[in-house]
Amino acid sequence: MSAAIHEAARSGFVGVKHDFTDAYNAPSPRPLFKVYRNLDYKVPYHIEHFLAALTRFARRVNEAQSTRLVDIGCSYGINALMLKHGCRYTGIAETILDGDGPDESLQSALRGQGDAVKDMQVIGLDSSVNAIQFCEQGDLQDHSFCVNLELEEIPVEARKPLSSANFILSSGVYGYISEVTTRKLVLAVAEQEALWVCNFVLRPIDYSPTIRVLDTLGFATETAPVLFPHRRFGSDAEREATIAFIRRSGNDPSPEIATNYLYTRLYISRSRKAVAGFPLAPLWAQEVARHTASILVPDTAPVR
Repeated sequence: MSAAIHEAARSGFVGVKHDFTDAYNAPSPRPLFKVYRNLDYKVPYHIEHFLAALTRFARRVNEAQSTRLVDIGCSYGINALMLKHGCRYTGIAETILDGDGPDESLQSALRGQGDAVKDMQVIGLDSSVNAIQFCEQGDLQDHSFCVNLELEEIPVEARKPLSSANFILSSGVYGYISEVTTRKLVLAVAEQEALWVCNFVLRPIDYSPTIRVLDTLGFATETAPVLFPHRRFGSDAEREATIAFIRRSGNDPSPEIATNYLYTRLYISRSRKAVAGFPLAPLWAQEVARHTASILVPDTAPVR
């Protein structure tokens, strides 16, 4: 992050939330998954179910043959394992945490669990050298780049694959990235009319700067009708700080108080033409009703 963004993050919510830094930068995903298990990390279930459905819907809307998805903050390629390789998160977690094989065999063990999704390509971006190496060594993604777009420009070798992207996703890294990264990636895409930008954002984090940037680029932003549980609080201090930040932003912290979980809001940005012509309400009516992996709660402050 730039110095200004880093200072703002540290003085804001990101500065008080649970610190995953060491686990994110380990050579193996095992330390990170231990933390995930301890805190009952829910985000992969939302990727496996909601995001998979959303990418299928986007293909129908765009009449596209495939999804070319940019995974910002891809870490060890978990989203690619689910969306591209057809693996289930429960199996991924069990293999990483409960398997007795060496770290060097993890990628092949993980990929062997699923059935490849032919119409899905994934471009992974992350600032962790070890995480990107893990993805590259296991051929988990179609392209993997170690880069921090808050500080750096898009690498020359990434420009061509990014130009044909039609779906941009971040599933938990917002706050560490900002509208700076989003803007660079959107401008790198050749056919922005067909582009979807989807970000899971923790409720205490202000997403309005990104909405404004996307608006200037011709995108309208909506939210899912529900809030998604993210994970349990790592400490009482994190819980109290989160509740205070939510109240300060004018939102109701009832879900966090009742369940002891952090919650995220899913923002979906599309061209104004796509928003007007292809409403998401039917998709949500179907997907919310059948999603039983975790407790979803109505979003009382949606963006429409």
